[in-house]
Amino acid sequence: MTLTEQNRIIVFESNAGTLGRIKNEELREKIIRVYGLVAGLVDHLNANARDFERWRALPDLHPQPHPEKQIVAAMLQQLEDGLQHGLDDLQGELAELLPKIDKYLNP
Repeated sequence: MTLTEQNRIIVFESNAGTLGRIKNEELREKIIRVYGLVAGLVDHLNANARDFERWRALPDLHPQPHPEKQIVAAMLQQLEDGLQHGLDDLQGELAELLPKIDKYLNP
């Protein structure tokens, strides 16, 4: 798990004006929704990466793991569940969006 330093959603941000010219309001809103989901997932991943690095740096105490390591591991599990849920949402949204884009471009 690594921190995403690069802007992975630049295509959306650099084309905001173009998106505003899409006459189909439903399509425009759907594209913006997908952008929001992608941006949220990237932010979520970055939060996970920071916590993961913190967790990995904690010492392993035998026979029990470091108490903070147990807390962070539980937090990471919740964050992972959130990422999976967000990814599922994104896949569903994309399954609806891509045919609509195709129909808009090829009426």
